[in-house]
Order: sequence, then structure tokens, then C-alpha cells
Amino acid sequence: MPDFTNFDLDKIDLTHISMLFSLAALVLFGYALLDALRRPERDFARARKNKNFWVTVLGSSTAFYAFFQIGSLSMPMEGLIGLAALVAVVYYLGPERQAMRPRDLGGGGGKWPKSGPGGGWSNSGSDGGWRRW
Repeated sequence: MPDFTNFDLDKIDLTHISMLFSLAALVLFGYALLDALRRPERDFARARKNKNFWVTVLGSSTAFYAFFQIGSLSMPMEGLIGLAALVAVVYYLGPERQAMRPRDLGGGGGKWPKSGPGGGWSNSGSDGGWRRW
């Protein structure tokens, strides 16, 4: 069991911290790519670019980051290209994804809670629990 009572900042290895941030960024890249792959084409009609554009940009960004950052390979201007790839991922997850609106996960859509002839929720049951009416 590690002893955290005598924590010394001089013993922190920056290589491990850098690798942790690189891994977190790679997870972010992968999440954005999977989100773009799983969304139907009709969702991209509300975004500025189509699905093929975003899958290409996010796929190449993820591959670049995995090979050059995690794999410790070197190339000229890799920092600038990595920054551009990160900006593309953040832009997709921010304004573009917001414009597409969340995917419908089968909740029926519309405002919640429903009331009127379509049904709704009530806690007026004899057991005191919520039930659909």
C-alpha cells in the first residue's frame, strides 16, 4: 500500500503524467469518432458538414494521435498537426454535436412529462409509488 503521508512533489515523474494526458486525449478522440459513426446521416443534415467529412476528419485525427503521440513517433510539425486534430475533435463535440441534437434513444421524444390523452405519471396510487396512466 502506498504511503501518501510523505508525498513529495520532486518525485513525480512527468513522463507518466504526460502519458496519462495522452491516453485521456485518445479516449476523447475515440469517443468523438464512435459518436460520428453511430449517428444516422439525417442528423448531419442540421450540422455544417456531412457525415463523410466528420468521419474522415475524426478518423484521421484519431489515427494521427494514436501513431504519433502514443507511439512516440516523430515528424516535422507534429505538435501543430496534433493541436489542429484536437481542435477538430472539440469543435465536433461542441457546436456541431449540439446542432445535430442528441440521438433519440427510444424515449418517444417530446416534452416530459406527458399529460393529457397521451398519458403521464401520477403518484396517487395506493402504494404511494409513481405509475403511468
